[in-house]
Amino acid sequence: MAKKGSEAEKAMLDERRKAEEEVERKVKELAASKAFIGSMFNAIADPIQLVDKDLNYVSVNKATEELLGYREDELIGCRHSKLLVPRERHLAGKMAAEVLATGKTFKYERTWLTKDGAEIPVVLHCAPLRDAKKGIIGAIAVARDMRETKSLISELEQRKAFIENLFRAIADAVIVSDREGTIVTVNRAATELLGYRKDELVGQNTRVLLVPEQRHLGGTGFREAIAKGDSVQYERRHQTKDGVGIPVLLHTSPLRDSQGEIIGSISVIRDIREIKDFITRLARSEERYRALFEHAPDPIIVTDANGTVLLWNERAEEHSGYKAEEVIGRSSEIFVPPDLRQEAKWLAHEVKQKGYVKSYETERMIKGGARVPQELTMASLEDDLGNFIGFTTIARDISDRKKLERERAEVQEKLLRAESLAAIGQLASGVAHELRQPLSVINNSVYFLKMKLGDADEKVTKHLGILEKEVDISEKIISDLLDFAKPKKLALEQVGLNFIIEQALSRAQLPQKVAVVAELKGLPPLMADPSQLERAFLNVILNAAQAMPDGGKLVISTGARVKW
Repeated sequence: MAKKGSEAEKAMLDERRKAEEEVERKVKELAASKAFIGSMFNAIADPIQLVDKDLNYVSVNKATEELLGYREDELIGCRHSKLLVPRERHLAGKMAAEVLATGKTFKYERTWLTKDGAEIPVVLHCAPLRDAKKGIIGAIAVARDMRETKSLISELEQRKAFIENLFRAIADAVIVSDREGTIVTVNRAATELLGYRKDELVGQNTRVLLVPEQRHLGGTGFREAIAKGDSVQYERRHQTKDGVGIPVLLHTSPLRDSQGEIIGSISVIRDIREIKDFITRLARSEERYRALFEHAPDPIIVTDANGTVLLWNERAEEHSGYKAEEVIGRSSEIFVPPDLRQEAKWLAHEVKQKGYVKSYETERMIKGGARVPQELTMASLEDDLGNFIGFTTIARDISDRKKLERERAEVQEKLLRAESLAAIGQLASGVAHELRQPLSVINNSVYFLKMKLGDADEKVTKHLGILEKEVDISEKIISDLLDFAKPKKLALEQVGLNFIIEQALSRAQLPQKVAVVAELKGLPPLMADPSQLERAFLNVILNAAQAMPDGGKLVISTGARVKW
C-alpha cells in the first residue's frame, strides 16, 4: 500500500511539473509575442493610438511621439480629444461613439495639435479594439499625416486654376477634341471667334466648323497629328454661326494622358484675316515700290555686302549706258574710276558704320569710260534680324549743276572784279581831285610867266609851252580816270575819224625807236564823243608802242569797206 501511495504521489508531482513547464512555456511565448507586437507597433511609420472604452489613451507608438512631440507617458490616461485642435474637440465624442457603438471602421479628417502648438492635418482610420471573447474594449486609430498630401493637392489645384485661367486667357481660339474629332471643350476666344456658345460646340464634330467646300478635309489635320505623335500646322476656312467664312491657321498637337497615351488633340486656331489682308496690301505696296524703283528720276542701284549688283533700274540704264543684264551679278567697281577705288571703300565703310551717307559728291564712269560727276546717297540694307546684307545707292548726275556752278563762279568773279574796279574808281576820283589843285597852280604860274617874260628867249618859251602842254595832258588823264570811275553821258556830235586819230598821235609821246606810218584815207563823218574817242585811240597807240620795247613800225590805216 505504501508503495502504491508513493507512486501516485510521484505521478502527481510529475503532472504538476509538466503543468508548470507548460505555463512557463506559454508565458514565454506570450512575452515573445508581446515583444514582437510591441516592436511591430513601434515600427509602423504611421501614428497609432489605442484608447479604452472611456476614450483615454492606453498606448501610442513611436510615430505618434515623433509626429506630435509628446512622450507616451505624457499621453497615457489622457482623453483622446487632447490631440485635437480646440475647434474640433467637440467632434471627438461623436467619432468614438460611432466606432464603439457600431463596431465598424470609420474614416475621419481631423486636425491635430502638436506639443509646440503646430497644426497637422491628418486622416484617421478608427476601428474597434476587441478582447479574446470578441468584446469591444476600446478603439484603435491609425493616423496619416496629410501635410504633404495637402500641399500637393493645393499645388495641383493652383496648377489647375492656372491652366484654366491660361486656357481662358489665350487670345487665340483653342479647341480640344477626342480621337474621333468630337469637341470636348473650347476656350472663350473660340466662342467669340465662331459666335457659338460653349455648350453649342461641345459634343459636335470639328468638321462642322469648316466652310462647306472644305468639310471633306475635316479631321485630316488632327489625324495626322495623332499618327505622327507630333504637332502639325495647316490652313483652313472656318465658318461662324452667322455663316461668315474666316481664314484660319491651325496648330494641332496630340493630347496625351498621364501614361503618355494619345487620347485626342488640341488645336490652337489663329484668325489670319488681318495677315491675309496685310499680305495683299504688301503685294500691292511691293508693286507700287517696284514701279517707283523702275521709273525713279535718278539711277538706283542695289548691291549685296560684297558690292555685287542685284538690282538696276531703268534710269540707271539710261544714265550709264549699261543694260541690266550687263551689270547684274558683276561688281560695282566697274563704275568706279581707278583713282577713286580707295575712296569707294571708305564710303562703303561709312555706310556700314552710320547706316547711310547723304549727298556725297564724287565721280563715276559710264559705259565707254567717260567720268561723270555724281551725287551719291547710300543706305545700308538689313535683314529681319538686323544683319547687314548690302547697299542701296541713289546716283544723281550733277553735270548740269556743276556747269551752272562754274558759270555762277565766273559771274561772281566778274562781279567781284567790277566791285574792285568801282572801288578803284572811287579812289581815282579822290586822287584826281587832289591832283587838279597843283596842276591848276602850275597852269596859272605858266600863264603868269608867259605874261611877265613876254619876249623871253626861245628856249624859255619852248619849256613854258612844254609845261603848258603837259598840264593839259595831265588834265585829260585825270578826266579819263574820272570817266572810268564814273562814266558820264556821251556828248555825241559829227566828227572826222581821221582828225581824231591825228589829235591822238599829236598827244602821244612815243619812243624814238617807234616809227609811225599814218595811212588815213577819206572817211565820212561819224556820230561820236570826240574826247572819249580820242582817249580810246591814244590808249591803243600807247599800248602798241609799249608792245615794241626794241622799237618798230606802227602802221595806222583807215578806210571804208562799204559804200556810204
